[in-house]
Amino acid sequence: AGIPDDMLTLAYEPEAAALYCKELTVQKKEGAESSSLSSFEPGQQFLVLDCGGGTVDVTAYQVQNDGDLRELQRPTGGPWGGTYVDNQYTTFLKELFGADVWSEYSKENPEDVLEIQRRFEAKKKSVNASADDQTTISFPSSLFAKYQIAKNCSSFEECLKKSEFAKTIKVKKDKLRFDHQLVKAFFRVPIDSIVTHVKEIINESKKKGRDIKTILMVGGFSDSSILSQRIISEFKRITVICPTEAVNAIVKGAVIFGHNPNLISERISPLTYGISVNTTFNNKVHPAKLKVVYDGKEMCTDIFQPIVQIGHPIRVGKEIFKHTCLPTRALDTEATIEIYESSSECPMYTIDKGVRRLGDLTVSIPNTSKGKNRPIKVEVSFGYTEIVVCAFEEGTETQTRATFDCLLT
Repeated sequence: AGIPDDMLTLAYEPEAAALYCKELTVQKKEGAESSSLSSFEPGQQFLVLDCGGGTVDVTAYQVQNDGDLRELQRPTGGPWGGTYVDNQYTTFLKELFGADVWSEYSKENPEDVLEIQRRFEAKKKSVNASADDQTTISFPSSLFAKYQIAKNCSSFEECLKKSEFAKTIKVKKDKLRFDHQLVKAFFRVPIDSIVTHVKEIINESKKKGRDIKTILMVGGFSDSSILSQRIISEFKRITVICPTEAVNAIVKGAVIFGHNPNLISERISPLTYGISVNTTFNNKVHPAKLKVVYDGKEMCTDIFQPIVQIGHPIRVGKEIFKHTCLPTRALDTEATIEIYESSSECPMYTIDKGVRRLGDLTVSIPNTSKGKNRPIKVEVSFGYTEIVVCAFEEGTETQTRATFDCLLT
């Protein structure tokens, strides 16, 4: 976008939402008629349930004595956002009108199909668990006509009466009225998945001696009544807070973060980070394909040397992780430090499944008089959304520095 790096700061969505909600002086418990004045006190532990369009992410935080936030567990979740409900609805429309009719109509009338989806999106927020109201949505008459021709009926209503959906859908002019239970079914899988995941996190927190007293619901899907009602019903002993305009909580929190990134004092490493090193080859342990010979000695390449393991707490901008390595060959005048990340706790090799190369940096080691006995210091620190790697030969002041993105995925 042409924005200089020093003028751009990226924020994690769950953190931004947590900062926004922590700063609120007036909190409204979801389901309550009135608001209450309260603030997040030091020591208070809470979950941020970020329900977006595509994914749902859950993160636990604790308020520190100075008001900063400490991440208690790395964000976890799944593809259970509002888009899942939309896809369920679209799948149902294919069943209602027939896959061939729907596919052909979608190709011929893409704008009308987008409008059909937009109308459902608008209705989606008002669907609730308790009321038995029908959901009424307008449809283009051209879709009814196409279906009518395909089924050889005198009217769309006649076609519908002959179908398996006669009892769950009613026709009124250009509108379809969907039975409440039918619409609720679109939400069942994602909401069940969300509830199950939150229960797992709360149970795991209890095992670790934590006391989660609040759930903050943010993100566009949090505006869905049926979702918030289910969360309240399942977690009766926990305060559920859904800020006004939950969809904007992340944006507003990002502004707060931009003014003071230091409000996040500690994170949990979402991945394992490490470097590639060589070690003496052992034919009982190492695969033959990784064997190389350096200066007459058999070595195994591509060993994953962890620097920070997944789940490890990191003090943002304050903690430095160190590792020392040696040159590959006695006459090397440069050393390349390769940086990797992995979703595994401790991968063996950098070629293992789930290991991804972030990049590398090259260190100058021009004095070869000591052969391989030239320790290279590697120091890794974590910024707000980046990894900073510094490397230098011990006893020299020449330092190489590189920065790598470490945004959550």
